[in-house]
Amino acid sequence: MQQRWCLSLSGVVQGIGLRPLLYRLSEKYHLTGWVKNTEQNTILEWQGLNQQLHCAIDELYFQLSQFGKVYFTKQLKSLEKESCFAIQSSTGCGTAHSLISPDISICKDCQNELFDPNNRRFQYPFITCALCGPRYTICEQLPYDRHHTSMAKFGMCTSCQNEYANPLDRRFHAQTISCWDCGPHIWLCDKSGHVLSKQQEVIQNTVEAILSGKIIAIKGIGGFHLMVLASNSAALKELRLRKHRPDKPFALMVKNLSQAMKICEVSALERKALNSQASPIVFLRKKKFDLCPISELVSPNQSRYGVMLAYAPIHHLLMSKLSSALVATSANVKDEPISYENDDALTSLNDIADLWLMNDRDIVHPLEDSIVNIVNDKVQFIRRARGYFPFSLPAPFTNHSRLAVGGHLKSTLALHHENRLFISPFIGDMSSVKSIDRFKQEYKNLLKICPTTTLIGDFHPDYASTQEGQKYAINTHLVQHHLAHVFAVIAEHQLTGCVLGFAWDGMGLGNGGKLWGGETFLINLSHILHVTTLKAFSLPGGEKAIKEPRRVALSLLYSLFKEKVWQHTPTHLLDCFSVNEINLIQPLIENTSLSPSCTSMGRIFDAISVLLGGVPKMTFEGQSAMYLEQLATGQSQPISAYDISIHNQNDNLLIDWRPMVDSVLNDLNLNVEKAIIAQKFHHWCSNVICKVASKFNCKQIVLSGGVFQNKLLTELSCHNLHRLGYEVYCAEQLPPNDGAISVGQALAINHLISTQSSTTLCA
Repeated sequence: MQQRWCLSLSGVVQGIGLRPLLYRLSEKYHLTGWVKNTEQNTILEWQGLNQQLHCAIDELYFQLSQFGKVYFTKQLKSLEKESCFAIQSSTGCGTAHSLISPDISICKDCQNELFDPNNRRFQYPFITCALCGPRYTICEQLPYDRHHTSMAKFGMCTSCQNEYANPLDRRFHAQTISCWDCGPHIWLCDKSGHVLSKQQEVIQNTVEAILSGKIIAIKGIGGFHLMVLASNSAALKELRLRKHRPDKPFALMVKNLSQAMKICEVSALERKALNSQASPIVFLRKKKFDLCPISELVSPNQSRYGVMLAYAPIHHLLMSKLSSALVATSANVKDEPISYENDDALTSLNDIADLWLMNDRDIVHPLEDSIVNIVNDKVQFIRRARGYFPFSLPAPFTNHSRLAVGGHLKSTLALHHENRLFISPFIGDMSSVKSIDRFKQEYKNLLKICPTTTLIGDFHPDYASTQEGQKYAINTHLVQHHLAHVFAVIAEHQLTGCVLGFAWDGMGLGNGGKLWGGETFLINLSHILHVTTLKAFSLPGGEKAIKEPRRVALSLLYSLFKEKVWQHTPTHLLDCFSVNEINLIQPLIENTSLSPSCTSMGRIFDAISVLLGGVPKMTFEGQSAMYLEQLATGQSQPISAYDISIHNQNDNLLIDWRPMVDSVLNDLNLNVEKAIIAQKFHHWCSNVICKVASKFNCKQIVLSGGVFQNKLLTELSCHNLHRLGYEVYCAEQLPPNDGAISVGQALAINHLISTQSSTTLCA
């Protein structure tokens, strides 16, 4: 019996080779009909024998599930007279923000052709097919057709046109199809923009420059990288000097998985993440004796590398001629977003790079490399960007359109429209004009999905995200920073019912102008309660203390010993202060206007780190916490934790860290190994979470905030909570850091407005 079905396909359905796939399935199962892209979805009509239709739909669903969630609606239609299956012209015009595939790393077939001397695309740096290559980063609008991308200016040659039109060719309807004759061009230039070489000569000349120690700015899929040989310490020293980045680890790019395994321990899950179509940066533990020379300056004083596989054709061409890994770090000036336009890269990177490997395929949507960690045998995002974006989440509320603008650091935006949360790419720190310009562009991009004049921002009055967003908004709501952290995890896991949410991070503005960072919230349908906090301590010098753990450590000791603090200060910490500073620091701590108090667990980590030999002054965010985690991870024997002190204060539970700090000092005086002290501290943190959880009749526990980027703490806490019968939820698809704040704001405001008892957490 013959039937005709009309299917509406939504989700990630554009830029994944769907129309060529449908053509092949139609041929395989002898179906007629047509397919057409619109700006909202893909419409498919299929006609044929009932059994063949079911087989085709099942196979289609299986194929599409590999790219993410796809939603089907199906309607029976009247039979029509037709003899074939056709791909119709697309209709409509919409934003590329939600329905297009993320950028996909080069596939194996294209890799083989890239290095095949007999192939007409031999060593062609823009080789792609229907199943790989840039998607979102080059798409100006939907439907995803060539004339809606930055490939529109490159007219197809006859050979490419024939492949594009041939249903049996794997480049059938591949929108990025091109070759040496008709595609984008590459060239190598110097600081003045003078072209040194073009096309086929470029790769060899670039390799020679890298081998000679030059710093090269190389345009990739989402923006420029700064690249040097990972074994060249002199080049790395110069790169650190020019980038003003003395200590922060650089990412490594390796040729393939085999090369990664020569320098790192790689688990099965880490291998899967490395090899995925997204090709993110994955944190991997260094091998004690690596088989490939890597300079200590790549990741100084760290036990792990951030590693990614070559993912674009240009990377493979370069790596094929090099025996060492490459450093591939984002090409930007400190605190600015990644450079992605040719003219801007030449100007902004002029004091950093020696040479520029350019191309004329424009990047429409710049994206940083994604960064992931394997935590609890799952991928946890530290930065969700290239390869995993666009991205959206379901939302439980359907009657609002609001735009959340996130925080000040690791900025993102989130649009709540109908039943989805549409999330912007990672913008970064809102500390520069370029970052604010990028913010404005992403703001406008989201408004193309749905114009809205309602904004949701952070409590902090100085956050540039809220200040900029309010220029476009009529109605503004503000959500407390740490509550947004908790609601980001609630949104990701679509939690309902009672939730006990821990929000531990560096710092954010709380109620009454207080600085929070170690908070717990009890959330259910009727109320949101702030139930736990850390005992407050001062930040000597305010913002200076954020970058100087030595100040925070001394502040904690002062809380214990007051004017006798110097008698109890470890010698190595005392040595971190000059004589003049020693005379000034105590009055500074006592001056509340110059040393505001806070309840930040992130700052506690910093203080314990410096007490155990970590840096007295940080040169990058998270440096102290990374040292402390690394120190604790090196200790494998089971040990006890420090005692916990929790008591009631003003209807809240107060976590008193003073007995723990006193015990740390005692252990130091007894010459206990620092690795053991570090692990005892991590166990103390985990036990605090379990102890607080035991005070409430709530089985759903959320762990959120930047502190939970700590793999050891997160896994330890989850293990202990699970053992006690709790259900534990952590950030996975979204980062635990401020990159998820916008999503949390968007979900929290609905709950806050309907929960009258929690008005102090919103405005």
